[in-house]
Amino acid sequence: MNARNSNSVLLTGKLVDFISGKLRDDTPEERVRQNYATVLHEKYGYPKEHIEIQFPIQRGSKGKKPEFADIAIFNSKDKKQNNVFLIVETKSPIIKQFDYQLGSYVTATTAQWCVWTNGQLSYYFKTNIARRTLPNFQKFGIFHNMHKG
Repeated sequence: MNARNSNSVLLTGKLVDFISGKLRDDTPEERVRQNYATVLHEKYGYPKEHIEIQFPIQRGSKGKKPEFADIAIFNSKDKKQNNVFLIVETKSPIIKQFDYQLGSYVTATTAQWCVWTNGQLSYYFKTNIARRTLPNFQKFGIFHNMHKG
């Protein structure tokens, strides 16, 4: 697949990002990502204004370089880490085995859902991260007993 720039000059090795219109390298993983972004908008109705491609996720100290989620969908137009609804990790179709990179993104955000896909296989997860505010730090045993299942 090729992209055309604003002057209609054919650019080989580039794709036009469905969400932002930016040019991106034409790779197997990028094709999966662009296809999935299109499906999220056209089939599932997520507004483009709520979707970000290559969203930076800060983990740890602010001086650390961020990691980048392939696709992030937000609860609103406010594209912040504490407003993430869904994260999608895309891989090249030749990658057949799920990895846990997606989990690191979810734990650093408010994502309620996440998806891993290579365009042929897709795994969907509902996150199970309890976010509760306690009035004070609890003594050993009290907090521990609250989370026994």
